[in-house]
Amino acid sequence: MKSISSQFRIPEIAGADASPAAKIQCVYHGWQYGEQCEMCELERERAERSMFAKCESMGLAPRYHCIRFDDYRTELPGQAKAVEAARKFIAGDYHVLVLRGSDRSEGYGTGKTMLSAIILYERLIESGSAGIYSTADRLIAELKDSIEAKSGETQRIKDRYIKVGLLVIDELLADPMSGWAGKQISDIIAERIDYGRQTIIASNRDAKKIAGALHPRTMDRLQACSVGVVFDWPSERGAA
Repeated sequence: MKSISSQFRIPEIAGADASPAAKIQCVYHGWQYGEQCEMCELERERAERSMFAKCESMGLAPRYHCIRFDDYRTELPGQAKAVEAARKFIAGDYHVLVLRGSDRSEGYGTGKTMLSAIILYERLIESGSAGIYSTADRLIAELKDSIEAKSGETQRIKDRYIKVGLLVIDELLADPMSGWAGKQISDIIAERIDYGRQTIIASNRDAKKIAGALHPRTMDRLQACSVGVVFDWPSERGAA
């Protein structure tokens, strides 16, 4: 992964040489002594901490913080197709992106989560808008905990997933889902489609199994506004 510093401004320096006493001119902060502008370095460090904090607030694990399309492998035709679909999704060509396995391969370790994280980060840089990443199990557990605690927060939690600009629901059907769980996720997806909010659904299962887990009404909406990408190449986990 590239240093995040490359994503922020790097000043043009005039008159720098190898001497510690060299006087340099930063286009942003003027003349200084040293080999680099200390103010620019401080700004880059603050920006880096801020972006990592935003990635964490979106629900991303540290390994997926601040990753870009350049970090994603495109050696196989399917990988290149997945990146192309992701770029079109960011451009707004469709509302729902479904990243899934196939009936021949369940697609473990093929980069669905990584690509979802890249889309979240690219959107954050482009628009300043933070999305939400959650696994299906985490989302359902949050709703169940609220109901069992009788906190009165269940609808507020559901609304947070419905109203956010970009939502990633990862690992759909990683574990068997009850009818109640399927309905909760179906309701969230359906309402997001109705309001034109973008959603990424990622699953190792094939299209038939995904369709069987979601409400037919939600599947009808998905067919009208989504594009699916099949991840059927070997696992990348452990690859050099």
